[in-house]
Amino acid sequence: MSVRRCCAKCFTKCTLLVHLFCMNMQFVGIKEFRQDISGFVKKARAKNARYVIMNRNTPLFEITPFAEKENMSSLLKAIMEGKEDARAGRVHTERAILKEFS
Repeated sequence: MSVRRCCAKCFTKCTLLVHLFCMNMQFVGIKEFRQDISGFVKKARAKNARYVIMNRNTPLFEITPFAEKENMSSLLKAIMEGKEDARAGRVHTERAILKEFS
């Protein structure tokens, strides 16, 4: 995954994974989410927001929109590239990644 400047909120270059934490993030209870699922999906796309759905203070899943230019074919391509990198040994440990961002 290439390193790029992702948004106006980021003052440093970051990857797509780090960009997710730059987005607006809100925690929503499962009951509230069930009552307005389509509303949360629309708000997530319109505001580029991330909703973490909770049940008794435990995160269950999240609603996060795809990047504007990202579609299913680009996602599948990225997955295939990642699998090829793993087969070729082009991988990084969690410790090395955390060291890079600290």
